[in-house]
Amino acid sequence: MANNYERRATHGPLAGCLFLLVLLVLAVIGGVTLWRFWPESSRLNPHAKPRIVEARGKLSDLETGNIEVYEQAAPAVVQVTTMTRVPSNWFNFNLQTVPKGVGSGSSGTRKATL
Repeated sequence: MANNYERRATHGPLAGCLFLLVLLVLAVIGGVTLWRFWPESSRLNPHAKPRIVEARGKLSDLETGNIEVYEQAAPAVVQVTTMTRVPSNWFNFNLQTVPKGVGSGSSGTRKATL
């Protein structure tokens, strides 16, 4: 009685390589076809003519007030970025500095302390 270890393979190693080669060729053909017929990310017309911008008239009182508040507060507004150091990859100890968090704030004093 023969056991499973004594059975010969029904196919040679060439059949497995041929299968992988056919699979690779089909994947490449599928990738090229998908890339060729994928819809463009931008449907902008490169030959479009620009429209003329017309003045819309006087701003409302609310908009004028908002602009005044912005112009007065803008010098005191700051952007705060917190940086951290992380390894560039798993195989060495080189550290990169990358942003950890971003926010905004305003200085309440003339010395610009936050």
